[in-house]
Parts: sequence; C-alpha cells; structure tokens
Amino acid sequence: MKLILIHEMVRIALSAIWANKLRSFLTILGNVVAVSSIITLVSLIQGITEEVESVILSEVGADAFLVDRRGIMRSEEDLERTRNNPRITLADAEAIRRFASGVTAVMAEGRRSGEVRYRQHVLESVRIQGVTEEFIRFSTFNAEIGRLMTPAEVRRKRNVAVLGSDTADRLFGALDPIDRQVKIRGVPFRVIGVSRP
Repeated sequence: MKLILIHEMVRIALSAIWANKLRSFLTILGNVVAVSSIITLVSLIQGITEEVESVILSEVGADAFLVDRRGIMRSEEDLERTRNNPRITLADAEAIRRFASGVTAVMAEGRRSGEVRYRQHVLESVRIQGVTEEFIRFSTFNAEIGRLMTPAEVRRKRNVAVLGSDTADRLFGALDPIDRQVKIRGVPFRVIGVSRP
C-alpha cells in the first residue's frame, strides 16, 4: 500500500514538472545559482582569510604583536579621534622589556619623513625609519648590497643607514653607495647597505 502511495506521489510530481516546464526550469536554475553563490562566497572568504593570515605570519610572526599610538586608520574621524593619544617612547618599550616576563623581545621603531642628501643630490619627504637592536629578529628586511646594521651598532647609536633601493638609485645613480656619507635630516650617516626592492 505504501509503495503504491509513494509511486503515485512521484508520478504526480513528475507530471506537474512536465506540465510547467518553464517554472520548473527557473526553479532549478534559481537553486543552482543560489547554491553556487554561497559556495563561491565561502571560498572567497576562506581565501582572503588565509591570505591575511599568511601576510601577518610572514611580516611579524605568529607570536608577535604591534603596539601603535594610533592603530588602524580607516577614516579621517579615526585620525582625528587618535590625534591626541600619547606618544609611545623608548622608555615604554624598555618598561615592556623589563616588566613583561612572557615577552622575549621588544623592538621599537620611529618613522618620520624628511630630507636625505648626498652632496648636491637632495631628496625631499623620504620615509625615514629608526629602529632598536631587535629589528632583525622581527623583520623580513634584507640587504641587496652591503649589510644590515648589527645589534652592537644600534646599541652604540652608530650613525649607520640602510637605504631603500629607490632612494639609493636616486641619490647615487651608478655609484656604489656603500661607505658613502649621506645626511638624513641634516645628520651625517654612513651607508652600510641597500635594501631589496
């Protein structure tokens, strides 16, 4: 009895589908498009998540984090709201190093823009970055020519600089920049390396 009932229901359903071909086709098409859209969206979100995670892990590592005065700026309002946040100083970095027992390394960096000069060649508004000795532990930065600064040079506050490849090209042209003296914001520095582009 039940088998006959199921058979009759299937026959009625198939005849309804056959009688309304366009409606049936559009219903199936709508379902296929909806399922495909969901699968595509989920795949896209997973891909973006994996890419962001890989960038974060390659830049700072899985066990590193960044403390910034302003955080992530998404709008002018964010910039205005954080304008009066207190500056983070080397003393703050030293306090973290001294009092945070679970922290194995602390790197501080400062960024500004300013003039970089080699003889008569002057570059305005160059991005300048000063770092503490732990920089090499945190960075994926490499020197294409010359070398990076050593922790001892940073500790002793030696005026050494690693230039970006674009800055080196614009200042020195075909000259070898290693061991030449540049002025960064008016202070003399010896060039020890040029970073990879």
